[in-house]
Amino acid sequence: MSLSAYLRAVRDKLSDTFTDLRECELHPGTVNSTELERIGAATPSMLVTLGYVEPPQYIHEGYDRAVIPMVYIITGGNADQQLDDAVNFVDGITQLIEGDGFGYELAHSASDIAAKNLFTTATGRHATSLWVVRWRQLVRYVEPQAPAEPVPTDLYIGIAPEIGADHEPDYTQVTP
Repeated sequence: MSLSAYLRAVRDKLSDTFTDLRECELHPGTVNSTELERIGAATPSMLVTLGYVEPPQYIHEGYDRAVIPMVYIITGGNADQQLDDAVNFVDGITQLIEGDGFGYELAHSASDIAAKNLFTTATGRHATSLWVVRWRQLVRYVEPQAPAEPVPTDLYIGIAPEIGADHEPDYTQVTP
């Protein structure tokens, strides 16, 4: 279990749900107009990143860690189309978050869902709209458990100092 696996699950669910996306990728960080210029994202697209990771809350078999994933939505076209597409994507993503939580079995229900319009004159120069959807979600980490040792079904008695591997034939079996 890793945060990378969780982010890939989010990306894969978004890609499967929104089949009209030209790109749906993991991204290393914040997206702004400078980053849009650098990466040249096709529209419509979504970029998935991890905005924040909180300290772990330990439980008996592992721990829970609160994370804040972020999905950047990039839309193009005329202003009306940019807004319509962006708002529809925001609505669809929030429904996914409130629903099955992207199908990642070790994730708890999401909370603090928010969307923000990041459009600026700089993004407008690229004829794109930029939104971000973020939420808070607890992701469980389960420590791998060693396989349980089989419970012995036979009991033998040996008397010291005549014990150990060399004296096993001298032991007396106790019946249950």
